Amino acid sequence: MTQRLPVDTVLLPVQPDPVVYFERFGGLLSAAETSRFQRFRHDGAASLFIAGRALVRTELAKRTGCSPDELQLACSQKGRPLATAPAAATGWSFSISHTPGWAGIAIARHPDSAADTPVDGGALLGFDLQKTTPNNDLPAVAKRVYSTTELRDLAAIGEVLTAPWLRRFFTLWTAKEAWIKARGAGFSLPPKLATFAMSPPQTNSDMPAVAMSSCDPEARENPADWTFSCWSAAPAICAAVATNYPHWLTVSRLPCALSAPR
Repeated sequence: MTQRLPVDTVLLPVQPDPVVYFERFGGLLSAAETSRFQRFRHDGAASLFIAGRALVRTELAKRTGCSPDELQLACSQKGRPLATAPAAATGWSFSISHTPGWAGIAIARHPDSAADTPVDGGALLGFDLQKTTPNNDLPAVAKRVYSTTELRDLAAIGEVLTAPWLRRFFTLWTAKEAWIKARGAGFSLPPKLATFAMSPPQTNSDMPAVAMSSCDPEARENPADWTFSCWSAAPAICAAVATNYPHWLTVSRLPCALSAPR
């Protein structure tokens, strides 16, 4: 029997104060990450970056017995983050996401990789967080990124920017973004290529169940290969996990081992 492996998700609240965050977490960053942090010009983006990197290193270290500062992180040729050393960390898949006020990670043990082989391919994992703030630009954004079917379903809700409309808009958005991040294609993969359908909320959830109902041949995907989980991660925060590995996606929402600076 194939082992079912959980996907753990962890969120960290983030305030736009990069000096305080660097004092708290700067020792966890590599030289390259520190250099990148110092190039940020926006306090919110800088704080989210350092919080996200600290979260990845802390959560990987907790699961592998490594020290956070000995982990070597990189991006695959397709842009997915991965651990390249030490060997104990290379068999883990993870995906990072940021939205104003929050950083988060989804992380799972890769089922097929050897302990000393960096993960890049096979079972894919994507994670997205979005703040569900009403914005008058959202209807125009929907026309750019949603398929005809998705736009029709969105219009059927009625008045735009109401709570039900926003819930569907951001559930679609996070599911698409999580899929794109899992693919490692960025928005070079047009979001309209995949169409998502929703059904009534699952047990113990306030969010609709989501599935990929169809996909343009250009994307070279079988919709049946993908599984999604969407939920309200915090007040006004929508989260989604996407994976093409059928034995993942028992999603666990775990407390953060890090404490945010005060």
